[in-house]
Amino acid sequence: MSDLDKLYRAVILEHSKNPHNFAIPDSANYRADGHNPLCGDQVTLGLDIGPASHDDNGVEIIRAIGFRGVGCAISMAAASMMTEVVKGLTPSQAEILAGEFEALVKPLSASPEVADRASEHRAALETLAAFAGVAEHPMRIKCATLCWQTLRAALTTVSHS
Repeated sequence: MSDLDKLYRAVILEHSKNPHNFAIPDSANYRADGHNPLCGDQVTLGLDIGPASHDDNGVEIIRAIGFRGVGCAISMAAASMMTEVVKGLTPSQAEILAGEFEALVKPLSASPEVADRASEHRAALETLAAFAGVAEHPMRIKCATLCWQTLRAALTTVSHS
């Protein structure tokens, strides 16, 4: 195992043991639940989406995001890291990043354009690179992408609670 692989494993383990944003914000106005029936991973996301400030011409951003759930280390770490990198993005930017993350964890044969693709989310993708090795374990791809699929669902689901 390379030093980089060891570092990536350490990052995933740290986020799974001490997840960031492991609480639904009280101000959440978008919410969704996700479930991976293959392994039992479950996640609930809550997002507070609204204007960043009064001077931003009505542009809405993800002001706060959090999750609750149970699952394997990959699933919990992916949710933790996702909440960190999407905070401050617009919903459309978060949607694009979700697609880029899903392409990152798919085997290269399934999406050969990923390696050469320039992204406005390069820094976020570098943070999320710890999950690139998931492509070598097809059964783990759903674990890594569950939170991103749930994010996509939450972006279209206004909470009524």
